[in-house]
Amino acid sequence: MLPTGSSSPTDPRAAVAVPSTASQAGGQVHRSFGASFAVRVGSVAGLLLVALVVAQILLPTLPNPALERILNTLPLLAVAVWFIGIDAVQRPRLGRLGRLGTAAAITGLTGIAAIDLLAAFVRSGGEVSAFLSGPGMSPISAIIAVLYVWGILALGTDSLRAGVLPRGATVLWMVGMLAALFTSWPPVPMIATAGILWSSIRLLRAWRAAEIERAADARPVPAEGIGRLLPLDALRGLIMILMAIDHASLFVRRWHPFETWNQPLPDYPSLAAMLTRLATHPCAPGFYFLMGAGMLLFAQARRQVGWSEGRIAGHLALRGLLLVAVEMLIVDLATAGQVYPFEFSILASLGAAMLLGILFLRLSGKAQAAIGAAIVLVMQVLPGHLLDADLGIFTPIRLLLLPGSVGVAFVLYPPVPWLGVTLLGMAFARLLLSRPDKAYRWALPAGAVSLGLFLLLRLLGGFGNLRMPESNTLVDFLNVVKYPPSLSFLFLAFGFDLVMLYAFSRSSRWLATWARPLVILGQGALYFFLVHWFVYRSLSLAWPTPAGLPQTYFAWAVGLVLLYPACKAFEAFKHHMPVESVWRMI
Repeated sequence: MLPTGSSSPTDPRAAVAVPSTASQAGGQVHRSFGASFAVRVGSVAGLLLVALVVAQILLPTLPNPALERILNTLPLLAVAVWFIGIDAVQRPRLGRLGRLGTAAAITGLTGIAAIDLLAAFVRSGGEVSAFLSGPGMSPISAIIAVLYVWGILALGTDSLRAGVLPRGATVLWMVGMLAALFTSWPPVPMIATAGILWSSIRLLRAWRAAEIERAADARPVPAEGIGRLLPLDALRGLIMILMAIDHASLFVRRWHPFETWNQPLPDYPSLAAMLTRLATHPCAPGFYFLMGAGMLLFAQARRQVGWSEGRIAGHLALRGLLLVAVEMLIVDLATAGQVYPFEFSILASLGAAMLLGILFLRLSGKAQAAIGAAIVLVMQVLPGHLLDADLGIFTPIRLLLLPGSVGVAFVLYPPVPWLGVTLLGMAFARLLLSRPDKAYRWALPAGAVSLGLFLLLRLLGGFGNLRMPESNTLVDFLNVVKYPPSLSFLFLAFGFDLVMLYAFSRSSRWLATWARPLVILGQGALYFFLVHWFVYRSLSLAWPTPAGLPQTYFAWAVGLVLLYPACKAFEAFKHHMPVESVWRMI
């Protein structure tokens, strides 16, 4: 990452070699010496950490539990010193977010080490022991965990943007360190250790002050400019915010209902609880619709710069496979503490729908809309025929059509029903390319009609519901089947998405100014999705037992505040990458 050019005597970067005054020279040498010393200490700490981890794996457990616990805190302290080194080697490229992240991560690590040491030295029965095991420790643990998690996210994200350390190494230590807080699964510390070792080798090569200066001056190669459609980004950002309510509820309330077609619908304790779940319904249809639109817009933009159809399909296929992989390697670690290779949720389904959607990219908008609508309608009758059907050797095909298990494999979002929504997104993008004003203008009546059809379907019953309301209450009326998506669910959720899309299309000045955070979250949606699990899980430590709705919404709001600067920094980094880069796929 060293620059090819040289600095002129008037360039501030040349102050070490050609100082204009003695005082400037002394200040620069002092700063460079300090940075060099921090880098040296950090690199040694990183290598020491690797040695400690290897020793923990190879050496037997010590008979003294207290001594064992003390030795287990040494890697934490080594990581804290290592953070100082990687902070130093990246300055001045590291921004304010990265520096705050360094401080937060070190504070969190120090807090974790302090708790471990107290637990090792304090005898049971005393006041300190009672405090460590009492309810007052939960908020303190949560604060420490939040500082650690946010610090890792902030420092790691800004490190990716700075481009001084190997980006692959940064991803490894980010994922490993975040997951290590919530799981003891053996491969996790090895992932973090591999990233730290890789980065430490880079630190060893930057011992000299001049190398630090040149490494810090490295600049990423900008990607070619690609226009963004702000209403689509804003809708995606709104969906991410709504989705976070659901997952804050999962961690804080320990509550996540599933509206499955062949099982009793959730029994909500209150209308407020039901409305909290209802607010998140637009997310899944919005994901697939916007993904379909994005696929077609990407393909059209690439054709204009000379990409072949094979190259376009290959790029989209790679991203589809990446979605499946990151669900297993990151989401599973964040939510379950280990990888479950045969369980597939929404990211894997989006990846599968993208792979299937490639086959329909070159069709006309009318054909895409017709096929998409046909898939949605067929899926309103197909579940009943497949319920007791014996498919023989074709039984695994159920995983593409219906949620549930086949052998060891489990699918929550089967890709074929959601492919219909993806194709509707492609058809919308076709219209958007030819007549953008008309496309946005039609979104309002289409959304209003969808909401009206939802009311009609629920009142009439039968087709399009998959399961009927069990009583005449408002909660049961709004309790619709999501897995697979019933027509009533799609009319309700997708109708809201279309109305909001129209509203955003009429607010371009608003989106470009104080509503810019919506756009930024929408542009970095996948990154938000991947890291928000760690943030909300760390916040949940403040409530060791299931909490209520007020605590859920409080944690949700705090999580959004913590996530936004990291997503903003990652989005700035991503758009400096070439369009072919895998970083542009996140």
